[in-house]
Amino acid sequence: MILWIFAGCLLAVLGVIGYYQGAIRVAFSLVGLFFAAVLAIPLGGLLKPIFSIFSLTHPLLLAFVAPAAMYVLILIIFKSSALAVHKKIDTHYKYKESDTQRMLWERVNGRLGICLGLANATLYLFLLAVVAYMLGYFTIQVSGSEMDSIWVKMVNAVAGDLEKTRMDKASAPFIPAPEGYFDGADILGDIYHNPLKQSRLSRYPVFLTLAEQKEFKDIGKDGTFQQKWLEGRPFGEFINDPKIKPLLDNAGLYTNVLTMLGGDMKDLKGYLETGKSLKYDDEKILGRWEFDLKTSLNMAKKSKPNMGSAELRWAKRTLGALKNASLVATIDNRVIFKLPSTNNVVRTSQGAWKGGADGKYSLRLSDGGKNWEVQVAVESDKLLVPREGFTLVFEK
Repeated sequence: MILWIFAGCLLAVLGVIGYYQGAIRVAFSLVGLFFAAVLAIPLGGLLKPIFSIFSLTHPLLLAFVAPAAMYVLILIIFKSSALAVHKKIDTHYKYKESDTQRMLWERVNGRLGICLGLANATLYLFLLAVVAYMLGYFTIQVSGSEMDSIWVKMVNAVAGDLEKTRMDKASAPFIPAPEGYFDGADILGDIYHNPLKQSRLSRYPVFLTLAEQKEFKDIGKDGTFQQKWLEGRPFGEFINDPKIKPLLDNAGLYTNVLTMLGGDMKDLKGYLETGKSLKYDDEKILGRWEFDLKTSLNMAKKSKPNMGSAELRWAKRTLGALKNASLVATIDNRVIFKLPSTNNVVRTSQGAWKGGADGKYSLRLSDGGKNWEVQVAVESDKLLVPREGFTLVFEK
């Protein structure tokens, strides 16, 4: 197996290095490896302002790059200190001790260096196992195409070896990534492999306003892009697509999404899998509602069975003007009402909603400088809005 071959080579190489470098330098490296592993993440934030000078500001990249750079920096400090101490001791035995004492010291220093070198190799192996576990968890979620890059295939192979050799179990307690990282990888993998879940994602209450943005609408309308996605293009090619790359490079969008989710990835993950949100389903008004002209007209007829022909035409004309209307109720108690017109101008009204009992809500909107408030009801997947003598029916 690749992992055991690598482990054997690592032990052999660092054992030889330990013999020639000596116990002092290797001991400092061993302590440095340990302290770097403990302090890299807590102190990694100190390097973020430095990376901003080089235009590296994306929070996701910094979450990986900053700790890695801090790890290397701490290791360099310990190795530099080791070299200074080694030179002092070596000078002492070379010029202030007898040849016998010097030879005994060199023998002990070299042989003890081998043992400490093997300890270093073990620590390095665990470190690399942790990195491979984290990277492999993500790459496995988003791979599956025969055209995956060689790097993705290599990481997947190492991650597979970790599982076969049970090294994943041994390294799991040392994984520094939060649980949200693994939930996020599951979510990205699910959407990547199931493009049809885009529509479900856009209906998740947290993302209702986000889905209204032009860049996201353009993705849904681009037939060529959607067809390639359905055909299973490699992940590297997918994230470098002109429609996807600007979104991934947008640090503000990334931060905004995390803020909206409030760190709760599990509910989104469950929603994508089942279509149900344990966190938001109890608030029935949340969602995007489309005006149902046919049902609204039928309800108008039922409410007044003896409606005359002139009154019926007036009802059809009045309700027909709302044919393409939509209403969005968001988790921050906002309401957005949109009514497209024939000249492609969208009239937008905004307001707020307040919760009631048994699916009853109070809806307040501002339209053309006028405020109006009504009591609405949610029945199954219908939103009933009384307005101007009619019951407007919106369907989720």
